[in-house]
Amino acid sequence: MARESRAVLAEPLPGGGTSFRLPDRAGLGLPGIGLLRWFLTPFGLAFFAVGAYLLLTEAGLGRLMGLPFALVGLLVALLGLAIGSSHAIVRVLDGRIERVERLGLLGFQRSVARERVGRLEIVEMPVRVNGRRVRGVGHLVFRGADASTRLMAAGFYYPDAVLQDLASLLAEELELEASGGVVAVAASDERRPDVPAAAAPPAGSGIVIERNAAGLMITVPKPGWKGLPRLLVIFGGVFVLFPVAIGTAIVMTDPESLWMMIAFISLFVVAGSLIVGWGIVMAGRHALLAIVQGSFVVRRIRPFFGVKVYEWPAGTVRDIRVQDSSTSVNDRPLRQLSIRGAGQDLALLTGQKEAELQWLAGTLCEGLGIGSAESAAAE
Repeated sequence: MARESRAVLAEPLPGGGTSFRLPDRAGLGLPGIGLLRWFLTPFGLAFFAVGAYLLLTEAGLGRLMGLPFALVGLLVALLGLAIGSSHAIVRVLDGRIERVERLGLLGFQRSVARERVGRLEIVEMPVRVNGRRVRGVGHLVFRGADASTRLMAAGFYYPDAVLQDLASLLAEELELEASGGVVAVAASDERRPDVPAAAAPPAGSGIVIERNAAGLMITVPKPGWKGLPRLLVIFGGVFVLFPVAIGTAIVMTDPESLWMMIAFISLFVVAGSLIVGWGIVMAGRHALLAIVQGSFVVRRIRPFFGVKVYEWPAGTVRDIRVQDSSTSVNDRPLRQLSIRGAGQDLALLTGQKEAELQWLAGTLCEGLGIGSAESAAAE
């Protein structure tokens, strides 16, 4: 019977053994994954459309140029789709342990003899996005009994919480003794500063907090059309209208270039539409955060994406902090609220005011009874 109580899906294999499937990376909010997925796929399709048009309508040099356009566009689009569905699988069989890293239709497989594994260790990966180190992500390393021999690695670029679940399940499956099979997480120098929780949100904030005997509920309103959302919509609109104006002027002087200009302008229309859409999402997003009898619930509402609910049972939220996101404006990363829980991590409210994020982190940590100055220093 499949076990789905954790982030890792464990299910028996027909021929004996157990398969442990990690979730798709695109659904974990990992920095850079969503950007690559939604950037590569539409641009690849646009380049493929240009190449297909040249192949079907042009002759000679034009047709010759269409082939690389179409091939490169197709490969880029497939890469974007593959990144969105990429995940890792670890299979424990009778005599060996297999690791498969899935990237779309491709699978990168490696195996090691089962009896050689004596230790499991979670190691932080030195990953940088927009020039900044990404914290709290790593991979699981299989080591020999002497702990100095590296046998194999699995689960590249996954949150520590997911890897901890995988390591715990594998340690149980492999019957590693506590003295020999140690599940360890490499130390991180990231610290969440102790943020005292004020009774009310910062001055001028639209955040509303309601307290009752069961817990509290915090409503984070829509940012509206100001700041970064307005900038994105204006920039995206210019990104679309400027090439359209130039293309129209060219077509008026050379009508035979109509279809070529349509194919060319479509690239900018796709990119500009994505930028405008991002601005609409940021302008219309809002969230409800509630602590009810120790359980923590986040209700996230975003245009186009709808409503998504995240829930952590009592005692499973490990940390709530404010950290840099993978998105930068003027070479400065936007700040976001990061929630780390057993089997599920979440980053939200990217670009919210620093004072509001710090207040949210402090208030939620106080309500959940986590993140005191002593525990933060002892990480």
